[in-house]
Amino acid sequence: MSNLLFLLITYIAFLLLALFLSKGELSSPGVLFFASFCLMLLLANIYQWYFDYEIKNTTFGLIMGSGAAFIIAEYTYKWVKRTSYRIRNTPVPLVRGEAKTPVNISKPIQYCIVALFLLVIVVAYYRIIIYTDGGTWRERMRQFKVVARSLNYVSPFPLLDFFINQLMKIEQALTHVILYIILYNKIVFKTQFRQNGLLILILALYIPLPLLQGSRQPIVEIVMSGVLMYFILKKVQKSKINIVRLALFSVAFISAFILLFTYFASIVGRADIERDAMQYIATYFSGGLKNFDELIVGHPGSTKYFGQSTFSGMYSFFIKKFHVLSPEENLYYHAFGFLGDNTVTIFGRWYEDFGGTGVITMTVMVSLFFSGLHDRAMNRRAPNLTHIIYAHQANALILAAYDDRIAPLMTFNNLIIILLITICFRIFVGGGKHRITFGGKRIRLKARESKT
Repeated sequence: MSNLLFLLITYIAFLLLALFLSKGELSSPGVLFFASFCLMLLLANIYQWYFDYEIKNTTFGLIMGSGAAFIIAEYTYKWVKRTSYRIRNTPVPLVRGEAKTPVNISKPIQYCIVALFLLVIVVAYYRIIIYTDGGTWRERMRQFKVVARSLNYVSPFPLLDFFINQLMKIEQALTHVILYIILYNKIVFKTQFRQNGLLILILALYIPLPLLQGSRQPIVEIVMSGVLMYFILKKVQKSKINIVRLALFSVAFISAFILLFTYFASIVGRADIERDAMQYIATYFSGGLKNFDELIVGHPGSTKYFGQSTFSGMYSFFIKKFHVLSPEENLYYHAFGFLGDNTVTIFGRWYEDFGGTGVITMTVMVSLFFSGLHDRAMNRRAPNLTHIIYAHQANALILAAYDDRIAPLMTFNNLIIILLITICFRIFVGGGKHRITFGGKRIRLKARESKT
């Protein structure tokens, strides 16, 4: 049996164990983490003939050990948390701060948000035109990405770049909150999607924005955040999920995702006519494993500065803003080998900085962090800000098999987006302040009605 196949079987076992221990919580950190690797390993096994490689024993052992460390850390945290409440003879607190009416955004504000999104689309399109020398759209996007990601890039229009980048953060925050409001109203109050016409239009207008910056990943992340919000809301509202309907939706969703993702490749200048759609998806999602396998053969802990690759987002900020190091020391975008990609699964950058011990240590820390955040989210009834924060941050687990998305979470940009999500939530949903009164083993709760 090949290492790839054995690893797939092992991670399927980890996934089933995570589902069992979480009692079927589809949004739990372990389920997301192992589902990501199961999908990636499935593609890697199916297209092993295309990749023409087999992972080494060292790689196999490290990924196997990291998976075990993740699930042990997650359920050790949950066991300690539950045990601490039993020792104090108090129930696990559950904040039930649901609104008595659907959350509504006034029409004038919705029109203003639509106008804002349209403005940014026009300005972002204009930036591509003035930054490139002509040719087809694909050629323009390739020029734009090469220029924008150059280590020595100096913008000819810094105010324009700053304007677009800041508005993109605002729109990302708005999109998350609006998506949450739509799902909340649908699940809790059974509202029809047609009642949210303008809000759905806003979600649609978000799609061109990342594409005009040469990226598809923010679109994937907002879709995955929506799926997580749905699972969280169904769970905290104690509403059952129709398994058959979920399975049919999953098939349709994955099919549409493959088609759109490959189509968007031509828009952002990354089309590949030599591969069919499934080969393209398999290469994109599983290529990081090959890069990681090649990195294992190299020298662990090979970076020059502490955490230079793991905390590359922070290094990138200080290099660009304060010039503390030369641009060549910025490892935020750097190719690892296979097809020139810069993806190495969630483990690759940790290994590059700290070796095998560092991979296990970072895996445990990530597991504990997301376990705490998930526990906080699941103990709060809707509408609650924590649901959105967890859904946004947990994309790092959904994409764990693809690349290290923990590094972007440890940046000032991520803190700003979280702050903006918080502000948007307070404006459109309400303060969400709750007071919990313990009485015996039951919790009596008084909550302020949300402002709409």
